[in-house]
Amino acid sequence: MSRYLVDKFLYRVDRDPAWLERYKADPATCVADWEATEAHALGPETTSAHTLTGDERAALAARDYVRLYAMGAHPFVLWTLMIPLLQGNFPTPREMQAEYAKRIAPHGRPDFRT
Repeated sequence: MSRYLVDKFLYRVDRDPAWLERYKADPATCVADWEATEAHALGPETTSAHTLTGDERAALAARDYVRLYAMGAHPFVLWTLMIPLLQGNFPTPREMQAEYAKRIAPHGRPDFRT
C-alpha cells in the first residue's frame, strides 16, 4: 500500500471544502482528478515516488473506510474524513462512532506507518 499517498488524499479532502464536496458528489471522479492534479505535488515541486494501487483507488472511490483501515490508512485521518461523510446516516454522533468502531474492530490496530 502506498500509505503516504492514501493518507495525503484523506488529509487533503478532509481539509478542503471544495474537495470534500466533490468527494461527496462523485467519489470516483474526485479520486481520479486528485490523483491527476495533486497526488504528486510537494509544494512547488513534484514527485513520482508514490502511486495509488488499483485496490487503493477502488477503496477510495467506494469510500470503503473498513477496507482503507485494514490496508493501513492512518486511523485518525481516516476517521476525521468519514465524519462528514457518514453523519447523515445515523441518528446521533454516538451511534455513528459505535458503528464505525464495530466495523473496523475485526482489523485490530493495523500497522499504519508510511
